[in-house]
Amino acid sequence: MQFCTRALSTTILTLLMLFGSLPAHAEEGDYSWWRSFLNLFNPPGADNPVNDSDTQGMYPLAKPESGFNDGYDPKRYYAWQKIEVPASTGAACGNGSPYKFFVSTVPNTKNTLIYMEGGGACWDYESCSGQLRILAQLEHRFW
Repeated sequence: MQFCTRALSTTILTLLMLFGSLPAHAEEGDYSWWRSFLNLFNPPGADNPVNDSDTQGMYPLAKPESGFNDGYDPKRYYAWQKIEVPASTGAACGNGSPYKFFVSTVPNTKNTLIYMEGGGACWDYESCSGQLRILAQLEHRFW
C-alpha cells in the first residue's frame, strides 16, 4: 500500500511539473499558471524604466523625481490604486488639481489595457481654459 501511495504521489508531482511548464495563456503576454502563482508572492517590477534617451526627442518623458513615491504597490492585485503624477511634470487636471490615474493589475498577464474615459470636451480658449466653468458645474454632481 505504501508503494502505491508513493507511486501516486510521484505521478501527480510529475504531471504538475509537466503541465506547469506548458503555457496556459489565452493570449500573447499571459503568464503560465505556475508563473502566475509565483507572481502572487514575488510580483515582477517595472520592466521599462525611463532612461536618458527617453527624455529627448519629439515626445520626451520625464524621469521620476528623486525620492518621489507614487504609492503603487505591485503586490496589490485586483485593487484599484491611485497614481498621482508630480506637478513638476507639467501634468494637471482641467480644474488645476494634480493629474492622477488608476491602475489595477492581475498576476497572470503582463499585458496592459489603457481605457480613456470620454468627456471633457472643449471647443475654444474660454471652454478649454476653464473660464466658462463648465467642469465646475459638472464636478459637483460626480465628485
